[in-house]
Amino acid sequence: MTNITAVILAGGVGTRFLPFATDKTLFPFMGQSLLHRTITMLGRAGVTNIIVATNSANHAWLQPKLAGDFSHLKIQLKRQTQPKGMGDALLAVKDLLPDKDILVMNAGDMVDDRLVAGLIRNISDQYAIVTGMKTQTYQPLGYFELVGNSVIGIKEKPGPANMPSNLANLVFHYFSDPKKFIELVTEAQEKSLQDDIYEQALSELMKQHDVKVYHYDGPWQKLKFGYHVLDMADYFLRSMQPSIDKSAEVAGSAVVKGDVQICARAKIMDQAVIQGPAYIGEDAIIGNHALVRQSMIERDSVIGFGSEIVRSYVGAACDLHHTYIGDSVLEGGVHFGFNAHTANLRFDRQPVELKLTSGSLATDKIKLGALIAKGTEIGANATLMPGVTIGSNSLIYAGTMVYEAVADDTLLKSRQEQITRNKDQ
Repeated sequence: MTNITAVILAGGVGTRFLPFATDKTLFPFMGQSLLHRTITMLGRAGVTNIIVATNSANHAWLQPKLAGDFSHLKIQLKRQTQPKGMGDALLAVKDLLPDKDILVMNAGDMVDDRLVAGLIRNISDQYAIVTGMKTQTYQPLGYFELVGNSVIGIKEKPGPANMPSNLANLVFHYFSDPKKFIELVTEAQEKSLQDDIYEQALSELMKQHDVKVYHYDGPWQKLKFGYHVLDMADYFLRSMQPSIDKSAEVAGSAVVKGDVQICARAKIMDQAVIQGPAYIGEDAIIGNHALVRQSMIERDSVIGFGSEIVRSYVGAACDLHHTYIGDSVLEGGVHFGFNAHTANLRFDRQPVELKLTSGSLATDKIKLGALIAKGTEIGANATLMPGVTIGSNSLIYAGTMVYEAVADDTLLKSRQEQITRNKDQ
């Protein structure tokens, strides 16, 4: 057990997490949200005092959990009224902060347990510690400027030609004097209207005090843009423990190969193939002659006869019949009619751009299918082109080709002209 208080910054609204309706901290992977996993990780590391800067969605989700799943922890909640970045989130909970020893972290970053445990072991007599991770190639993150093991500056998204080091900033930051850091955040807020006041305050702290770096070399995954759901699903699949629940039904002619987890009451029907790594959630059904490969199928979903699901995330209570879903995300409650499918590869083999209602977003994905939000209906024989996004509760008519982004609550229909005449004319 440790006296450190963890401060989880989970108050943002995920404006870049499109097209999905679920708050990104509550997005389920293998039946558990990221916020649930983060709090559980802290408990395993002996951190029992936790403060969470929340938004309306995760605040409501957390309240019943405090007396249930997390009754062994002391968790205080404070809602961030306006999502203005990490600095504003920290200021929202400043009245709850202790006089010393806090660990500030994001709810959308997944890491190995040993990061928190290792950082805690290294805090003795340190004023402040930040966490750095070496990157083999440039990523749009903050990078530390170092002198020995001390950090003297941080550059946000400097570009590959201007990196001060190859040590990227992960938001697992220890402060022995929270009040001092809050003062710097407050000063930055008074001088700037930007949402990077946390980073400004951190840079100023580095000028005034000796800030050490904790080197982390384990796995890490972020959830920022909608297509990151695929990366996060892959992150969990790679670390998953294979198992088949005793109550699951696996037909004798079904094939289960590799690392596969099949949960309670799931049904794998005759001639179905599950090629790991793969996760089949509670009460899910994998129909006859279906193929699930390197994918995550959440609870209560039905993968119907002859469907192929590859490198994809299928959320809870989806219903698919004889479909192809490749490199795609179905948030939950999505229905695909017979022979509807996603395309996932450009003819020129160039990275797929994500098509949003507000424009396009470049990705590094050579293969990327569709991102489909909650409650959407896809009609029979519809085709979704690479990188399209479809908003929640939309309706795509049968036979429609979808080339561009579709907003929430939209009906999209294309119809070929029908010509009727006597066959002998």
